[in-house]
Amino acid sequence: MKYEIAEDLQAIAEELAKHLFLHIKIERVKCFRSYGSSSRGTIARCHALGKLMQLAIGVKAHYALEFIHERFDKLGKEEQIKTIIHELMHIPKTFGGGFRHHDYVCEKNVNKFYKEYLRLINLKEKETRQVNIINEFYNPDVKLNNLSDKLILGEETDNINPIKKKLFNLFNKDIKLDKSVVNNKVVSQNKSGDNNQNKKIIWRIGKDGKGYFVEI
Repeated sequence: MKYEIAEDLQAIAEELAKHLFLHIKIERVKCFRSYGSSSRGTIARCHALGKLMQLAIGVKAHYALEFIHERFDKLGKEEQIKTIIHELMHIPKTFGGGFRHHDYVCEKNVNKFYKEYLRLINLKEKETRQVNIINEFYNPDVKLNNLSDKLILGEETDNINPIKKKLFNLFNKDIKLDKSVVNNKVVSQNKSGDNNQNKKIIWRIGKDGKGYFVEI
């Protein structure tokens, strides 16, 4: 048998623990790949330093997660993540050197944790994207010029509604439009009733977090 530290799997385990298993002291959990295992059907194992050995060598509980190269690395990404979740689930909330057994560490619960992980990751990505868009829109040097992420006002007034809908989807809140827009220019009424079509308007997020159409 040969063992190697698996830094790629360690990074995944740390990410999973951060989102799903807050009781795990991840600095005392290490991931390894093993080569040459003769066991049949085993994909991964969770090893623990029991309490007696902790007392004998004067250290606290540690866990080693072993992933058998010959089988684990043939799995797809989803199954690999579920396998890592499975092994982390063996670590009890006491983090004392014991194990949680397969009455708890089962396929049903693994799938439950996996779905929760995907939900949290999607939420995080959405929040990050929203922050990036807000920062970009708030930058006065940015010129918005398309309807993908950079949203510019449409060529006709009828195009306001799709823009409003897209902004609502991005920021999860309603956007009130208080200006009429034609051909990418603001149409405002002055006291004499004349239209001024010389000012362009662009979308900006104010410091208060609200959205505004700003004349430039």
